[in-house]
This record gives sequence, structure tokens and C-alpha cells, in this order.
Amino acid sequence: EVSAGLASGELITGQVRISQRNFEEAFVSHPNGDSDILITSLIDRNRALNDDEFGQQQQPPTVESVLANGQATFAALFPGVVYPDSRGDDDGEGEGDNGEESAIAAILKSNADPCQPLPVDKVQRIGQVVAIVRQLANRRFVGYVKPGNSSNQPMVLFAPLDSRQPRCLVPRSDLPPMFASRPGDFERTLFVAELANDWRPECRMPQVRISRQLGNRAAGRIDLELETRVILEHHSIDAEDFEPDTLAEVAEISADIDSEEVARRRDFRDPSRYCVFTVDPETARDLDDAVHFRELDDGSGDCEVGVHIADVSHYVRPGSKVDALARARATTTYLVQRAYPMLPRRLCEQLCSLNPREDKLAFSVVWRIDPNSCEVKSTWFGKSIIRSCCQLSYQHAQHFIEGHSDMREPQEVDLGGDAQMADAAGQKESGSNTTEEVALMSDLRRASARVEAPHTVQSVADSVRAMHSLAVKLRRQRFSDGALRIDQPRLTFRLAEAPTDGADAGASAPPIAFSVYELRDSNRMIEEFMLLANCSVAHKLRDSQPDLAFLRRHMPPSERALQALKKTSSALGVQLDAAQVLDSEQHLCLLSLCAKQMQLAKYFCIGSAKHPDLWRHYALNVPLYTHFTSPIRRYADVVVHRQLCAAVCSDSGLELDQSIVQLAETVESLTDQAQVCNKKKKDAKEAGERSIDLHYAAFVIANGPLDEVGVVIGVLDKAMDVLLTRCGLVRRLYMDQQAPMLRKSHEFRAGAVQGCGQLSLHFNGCHSASHHLTLCPMSTIEVVVSSCLSKDDPMRLKLLLKPPSCDLCDDTPVGTGC
Repeated sequence: EVSAGLASGELITGQVRISQRNFEEAFVSHPNGDSDILITSLIDRNRALNDDEFGQQQQPPTVESVLANGQATFAALFPGVVYPDSRGDDDGEGEGDNGEESAIAAILKSNADPCQPLPVDKVQRIGQVVAIVRQLANRRFVGYVKPGNSSNQPMVLFAPLDSRQPRCLVPRSDLPPMFASRPGDFERTLFVAELANDWRPECRMPQVRISRQLGNRAAGRIDLELETRVILEHHSIDAEDFEPDTLAEVAEISADIDSEEVARRRDFRDPSRYCVFTVDPETARDLDDAVHFRELDDGSGDCEVGVHIADVSHYVRPGSKVDALARARATTTYLVQRAYPMLPRRLCEQLCSLNPREDKLAFSVVWRIDPNSCEVKSTWFGKSIIRSCCQLSYQHAQHFIEGHSDMREPQEVDLGGDAQMADAAGQKESGSNTTEEVALMSDLRRASARVEAPHTVQSVADSVRAMHSLAVKLRRQRFSDGALRIDQPRLTFRLAEAPTDGADAGASAPPIAFSVYELRDSNRMIEEFMLLANCSVAHKLRDSQPDLAFLRRHMPPSERALQALKKTSSALGVQLDAAQVLDSEQHLCLLSLCAKQMQLAKYFCIGSAKHPDLWRHYALNVPLYTHFTSPIRRYADVVVHRQLCAAVCSDSGLELDQSIVQLAETVESLTDQAQVCNKKKKDAKEAGERSIDLHYAAFVIANGPLDEVGVVIGVLDKAMDVLLTRCGLVRRLYMDQQAPMLRKSHEFRAGAVQGCGQLSLHFNGCHSASHHLTLCPMSTIEVVVSSCLSKDDPMRLKLLLKPPSCDLCDDTPVGTGC
């Protein structure tokens, strides 16, 4: 029945988001992008779990459906609607008039198409889940066991840490023997519970079985290792060692490249023609991509640029154990202190990695480009063999871009007490040479010795500068065509030395400093050519396999989201549709607000979305895009490599590898794989963000309370969202925590500033105007950041406002109003 409903258009797929504040409620993005659909109860949600993944969207004539938990089908009960709370402002002015109310009444009485736009400020559709088609949400929960009032009850309550997950019942027999007599000993013990398969529709609380005991949350401190295990479990990250049979299979893969394999490939190893090198983060060990640049000597003035990607698909064959594992993991997960690779390290760091001074197999995209107009005159795709002459870091490449090619000796730098204290506080010490610059110069000297002859540091520097000049033009052209870039600040940490012996050997080291990662021109240079490669491959796949092409799309934000962004940006004094120079605080705020309104980019099979408008990448503003450039860490790229190999073989009349022929992918199988890749990529992203939150909280506990400057980016009736400018994190400041400093309760005015809220606070002290603070979006404030050390969330931080200064009372630092 569900399949028939989807086929007929009576049921469609969409998104479900469970409220963190009220577990009973969930919301679904409507296909036409206006108001969300509200699910008002657990019964209506029909056991669907929170998950953002969705399948294809269709426009039904009378019934709607949406996707929850990967793919849950939802029947909307339109014209059933509810009125959201629409109380007027404090001045008593309402938000509507009789004309609007009459229009709403007409809609409620009509039998109109349920997908027609609604007056979203006044009404909201409601609906219910009728079936779960595919379970993608994590069915393993991390939480506490609540003992209850009676030790005779066969079941006890299991409370997940994530408020969006259901409260469950667990058999007492699953618990440690001591739990019956001393339940208090387990008050801070975290368990992992797996959801049973017999959750009946009428049952509000499902049954779970305890699978493992993670450990105890200690009072007054953060256990980095325990909290990392919580992150991994919650986001379903496979952190286990690879199985022995998988490692044995990888061990049997030969590292030798025979002459027959070389003959089948284009050779880029001739040092008289090609200067091939890699540019990666300083600590990178899995080198996915290499590049080359050369001026063509045919009198045309054109240049040639090559992007060479590790040929992972040569080593990871369909049907192998390692392929099955990579399909399931789908991505490498990067936490602050360690990475959990998609592939065994022998593949990541040895066989596939494009290490310098070694012959390596690659899949290449090579362009002939007019360096003046940036016109791509021709593109070549094919398997190749390369030999990288050196491994540059982004710092090395930046040094070359800035015009240096020499190995100057750094000046002596005093690394005494003051510099170390500034570093520990996460601040950059100014001076002629920072510690980072000294290390960079030392690395550059070592790089000189590592450039393989006959190449030299000078020849590599010349290639970098030529590529950078071309990349600047390509980037300028791309943004003039409407591309969008939202680079949110990324926090990085310097960790203490990890213990190597004793009981703590191998444990996570605490953070001792943090900084915001700086994107350099060298980063943008490599990014530009990776984007060009991905776009080129996407077009090739669309032309050669119009139904099976595995692409990546980014849907535009809904009109509702854009209007909300425009409203908030106006309050910040920023016009989105005008060229405007922003200060650093406005820029940070706007980045945060834009990112919040954006949808996630997702993989899809082109055969599941027939209309070209559904293929576009909104942020890049390109009609076709895919991921080709990182197959060591993304399985989607492995799929794309196999498809590109089939396209190249078809063009050239070469015989396709039988393992790829036997794979026989279909639209359905590729759509399934796309959903796995989307889910795992989202999980890995959230796990990485949570790891940053964890280490920042640990830093605050060890070094706090911290005095920070913040900018208000959102005002609610009892709280406000604050962007901490030094670290780029957004945290919520609650009014009830400020109460001891306030002379009377805070005052909230909805829509007071350009449609945004405003808070008025009266601090203790004399009754002068100096003790009054009015806050709205873009207000700059000073806050004290400390840890709550909450049992339920030890990463939770407390932000306290610094009261404004008053000459009559004291010299307390000021927080500026709007």
C-alpha cells in the first residue's frame, strides 16, 4: 500500500525533525518550502526517529507524505491546521486584521490542493506518519538507567542523553548484579542500549537491551576519553579495529606496478615535462590529490593544469571485504584528537596515498586553459601513473605565493614565560617571528632537501605561483557568476603530550591552547582546482550515464528561511542584496546566520530526480557537481571513480574491469548508497563538531572562567544567542542565570528592532541609567564563560553578562547596547 501510495502521488517523502524542547512534537519541511508540517504527538509520529535524510519529493493532489528516520512516509491531514501562538507586541498591536482572518477561514473550509502556499504566520499544517520505509537513524542510545521506586518491577526506565530519542524500558536482568542492591552507585553510569524490533504502535516507551557499559561521569571534571566514546556511539561511528580477515585481504594487495599496468595509463613521470606535487595540511598522512602546471610550448599561450587523484578503485574492488566495509563506513571521521579512517591504514597511508618520490597510480583530469580568459579549451580524463616530487604543506605553498623561494634563517625568538601564557590562553603572540613561523622555516629547509631532483624548490615555487594566479581568476569568475561561500570559523586545538605509559597510556590529551584555523590563499588555490575537477567529472558522468550518474546537489533554502535571514540581517544593518563592506563582527554574525538557514548538500542518483532543476548545487551555482577528489576518505568518490572508469573505457573502446561489470549498479542501488553516504557524512560532521565542543569545554574547565567578547545574533524572550568572537562558537545565554545581578526581571519586546526581539536589563547598583542595558541583534557584550559541569551534558557552558560600568559605583567593563 505504501509503495502504491508513493507511486500514485498520494504519499510523498520529506523530512522530520523532532523538537529538542518537546519530545512530543516534530516538524516536517513542506515540499513547496513554506510552513513546516507539525506532528503533534508520539502516536502520530508512529515510532519514527529523528533523522534528516529524505527521498524524492512529489506533489500529491490531496494527501501529503514526508520522510522521517531516513525514509518514513507521512500523510498530512490538510486541511487540518493549527494556529501558532501569535500574541501581539507589548504595545497591544496585533499581527493581523480581519481581512487575513477571513482568508484563513476560507482556506480551512476549502478542499484546495494541500501543497498550495499558506499564510505561514497564521496557520500550520498538521499530519501523521503512516509507515517507515527504511530505517537509517541510529537505533543505539546512550543514557542513564533510572532505578524507580520498586526493586520488584521487571523493567526500569532508560533515559537517553538526547532528548529527541524516546524514553525506554530495560529489563533488570540486563543490568549489573549490584544494581539491585546499590542503584545509587550507577547514578552517573552511562550505558549503551539497543532498540528492540518489537516496538508496537500503541506503545509510548519501547523496550531496549543493554549492550555495553561506557563508564562513569565523574563530578567536577570532563573525562575526554569517555565523552569521545559517547560521541562515537551517539553518531553511530564505527571506531572498532578492522577485522583480521579484512586486514589479511589488504595485506595480500601487491604494491608493485607491473609494466602492463603502466602501459594502460598515461605517464606523468617525465621530469622534463611535469612537475607534480601535493599540497595538504601539515599533519596529513593520506594524500588524496596531486597537481601539476606547465606552460604549453606550441605557441598558443595556453597552459595545462592537471589534478591527479589517488586511484583507490584500483585497489578496492567491488565484492571484496574491504569494499563492503568502506560502503558501510562511507567516510573517515575526524575528531579533534584522532581520525577514524574509512579504509585500513595500509591503503590510506601507503598503497593509495600519493607519497612523494614514489610511483603512484592515479585517476587524472587534465585541462588545456587560456590563462587570460580562463576558458577551458579541452579536458582529458583517464587513468595515470605519477611521481610527486615533494609534499608541501599549505604553509609552504603560502610562503611561495607570497614571493619567497629562499630558505632564510629565522631570527631567534624568546619563547619564555609571557609567550607561553599567551599561547595557553589561545591568543596569538605578536612579534617578528611567531613559534609557528619558526617551525615553518625549519620545515621549508627540510622541504628543500626533500624535493626530488631534477626538480628544485625554485621550480616548485614557480608552479605554485602560476597555479595561484590562474586560481585567482577562476575564483573571481566563479563568484561573479553567482557562487556563494560560507566559511564558518573552525576551531583548532593544541593538545598536551598524550601519556604513553601507565594506566592512562593512549588516553586523550587535554587541550592547552586553541585558535581559529586560518584559510590562506594556498587553501583557496587547491580548492579551486578540486572544484573544477568535480564539476568536469559531473558533466562527463551525466553525458555518459544519464540515468546512473552519482552526483551531489545542494537545494536552495526555502523562501521562508530566506525571509527570516533577510529580516535578521536587516537588524544587523546588512543588506543581503547589496555590495557592502562588513566589519569582522558583522561578517562572523552573517556567516553564522547564513549557515543556519542552509540545507545540507546531498548525494543522489540522477535517475531518481528527472528534472535538471533538482540536480543543481545552490552554493556553487553550478548545474552539475559531484565528489571525485577524495576517494581515500569518502566512499561516494569511489563510486564516482568506477563510473568515470566505465565512461572512459566506453569512449576509448577499452575493456572494463570485470568486477565493475559484475557490480551492475541500478538507480535503486545507487539511491540506497547515496542515502548511506548522506547519513554517514552528516553523522561524521556532527561528531566532529561535538568533539570541538568537548575540547573547548575541557579548556574552559582547566583555564576558566574566561573573559570573552560576544555579539548577540538572536534574542528570545528568556535567552539570547551569542557569538563568541575569539573562537567563533555560538552559545546561548539564559536570563534566569543573570537574575542575581539584576535589580528586577528582564523585559522582552518582540519585533522591537527591525522585526527582531529586544531585551532590557536593569543591573544591581545605583538607579542611574548606567546600570540599564538594552540588547538586540549586533549588540556587543562582554561575558564570563564558565562550565556548568552538568551530569546530563558536561559540555554545557554558562555565560554571565558583565554589568555595565558606572562612574558612581565601580569600573566594571561595559557591554554596549544597540
